[in-house]
Amino acid sequence: MITLEKIVSYGNLVLAKDRVIKNKGAAGIDGVTCEDLEEWFRKNAHELTSAVLDGTYKPLPIRRVYIPKDNGDTRPLGIPAAKDRIVQQAIAQVLNDEYDESFSENSYGFRPNRGAREAINQITRYLNEGYKAVIDLDLAKFFDTVNHGKILRLLSERIKDGRVISLINKILTTKVIDGNEVIKPKCGLTQGAPCSPILANILLDLLDKELERRGHKFARYADDMIILCKSLRAAQRVFESIKRYIEEELLLKINSEKTKIEVINPTIKFLGFGFYKTKATEKKEGEYRPIVHKKSKQKLINTMKRYLQRNMKAGIEMIKNATNLYLMGWTHYFAMGITKTNMREIESWIRRKIRTLYLKTWKKNSTKEENLIKLKTSSKEKAHIIAHSSQGLWAKAKYANYIITNKVIHKLWGWMNITDIAINKSWVILGY
Repeated sequence: MITLEKIVSYGNLVLAKDRVIKNKGAAGIDGVTCEDLEEWFRKNAHELTSAVLDGTYKPLPIRRVYIPKDNGDTRPLGIPAAKDRIVQQAIAQVLNDEYDESFSENSYGFRPNRGAREAINQITRYLNEGYKAVIDLDLAKFFDTVNHGKILRLLSERIKDGRVISLINKILTTKVIDGNEVIKPKCGLTQGAPCSPILANILLDLLDKELERRGHKFARYADDMIILCKSLRAAQRVFESIKRYIEEELLLKINSEKTKIEVINPTIKFLGFGFYKTKATEKKEGEYRPIVHKKSKQKLINTMKRYLQRNMKAGIEMIKNATNLYLMGWTHYFAMGITKTNMREIESWIRRKIRTLYLKTWKKNSTKEENLIKLKTSSKEKAHIIAHSSQGLWAKAKYANYIITNKVIHKLWGWMNITDIAINKSWVILGY
């Protein structure tokens, strides 16, 4: 049973505080950072608990920032004050405990022991079962359009403590500071706020259950969803029917321009992955497998360009650490879609960028020659030619691979190939 006392119990608040600190993030409007939160909580935990219990708790306005999207647009993010993040996280923990077991097996986003890998596996299995007509469903500005009345009525069906509903309503209607503008939202969930993922799942679970009731094959990760059918005609019928349900029952909108209804093809992207079919042999039919989508590869290239800029003021050690950290996380996420060949070109490009950085760091030609000889004493002539060439650094880096070999880069940069990281993962992927 969900009660206000359970939400603000000391153990739940401590767990919430620890989670907020672990998640890091920028300071809200109060200026309290995650680094300051431990001390703040020690001094103010009792006061915070009392305010929530007696109804005087009032969230501070949310600071809105904008982050760039892949398509050049921006996505609004809300940064609640640190104390409000603790309260929201405490609510989210209790809601997760209450609701998670009842959620659909086809829901994978923001749930314990579930994630993108399992969602991609499920879609791949359906493709191999012959469900090749894809409805790539796009909900128009989902987080901005969630109907507050709808979500509160839905919560009230299970939560009988009206104080909890009142607290969640306060959070939903918290004012937002966007530059010089003050906004009181009438709908929507704050992207970046701890409560938003579980509230989104509670609402969209209605869609999951409706699709299951109708016997459809699908997988959902937050507001990203793919529905699979046997034929395009069936897919079109399903789309028209489910569109009415989404708009009339959930009070949401479908983005018709971005929603795709197609037979599976290389343009289909789900959670950064695409899907390809292996060639058939005499003994075995071709089968679908996940692969890193070309747009995800391009995003990796664009990110590496920013990290490996030759005019960056950060020292090479900082660039190296940031690059390696990003590449490790990227590769672990996409490991199931990486093969021995599909990342070879990008790996080669990254290594050339790294060689360029070292040549840039060794400013004088004489220093370049000296350091190249140190790396490979048997290549003095090549070192001299590379160092004193009139070509630019990018061209020099192409020939520097004779000395700054892949093994040397691994030693200097501490970086394994993307493919090596992926292959060394101990994941069992679809039994392949």
